[in-house]
Amino acid sequence: MIELIASRRFNKRLGKLSRKRQDAVAKSLHQFLRNPQHPGLRLEKLMLSEGDYWSLRISLAERIILLKVEEGVWELVDVGGHELYQKLRH
Repeated sequence: MIELIASRRFNKRLGKLSRKRQDAVAKSLHQFLRNPQHPGLRLEKLMLSEGDYWSLRISLAERIILLKVEEGVWELVDVGGHELYQKLRH
């Protein structure tokens, strides 16, 4: 069983997306809950100096950034384009 915890930043950014994009986020998260290894999600570990951060695909241009808190527990950190990677590195 997987538990998702949404950060304030994630909720704030999600609220700024169009309804269509919010639906795409919900669909990706639902798929993640059913099968985190689903190839369409392209779940990949981010190579950062700190934290166990991962990227989950919403579309070609959009991602969800997750932090693996512990086995089965993930924090939804942010949602948006590829610029999210740069934010994490700084």
